[in-house]
Amino acid sequence: MDASRRDLPVLPVACTLGAADGAAQLRRWRRLDDRALVRRAREAEELLLVYRADDATRTELHDLVGVERTCCAFLDWRIEEQADGLRLNIRGAATDLDGLDR
Repeated sequence: MDASRRDLPVLPVACTLGAADGAAQLRRWRRLDDRALVRRAREAEELLLVYRADDATRTELHDLVGVERTCCAFLDWRIEEQADGLRLNIRGAATDLDGLDR
């Protein structure tokens, strides 16, 4: 998939963030994606996002995923540092991932 996608996804139905907090979280994701997203790939039950591995990106990614693990606990959020960058693997039901992959 194209790493330059700019459309904000809608919040998944089961997300526990309210509208204002959800919108703020989505804006943070957009800023991070605009600044540091290198690659994006989607399979049926997995969304892979690869970010540059600099300190600012690492801190922001861990902060964002910390929020997501609470509000969207129905998905599995894993960050791994690999040679190609910070890899965020999000796993879950395809319909739940569809809300993130728009």
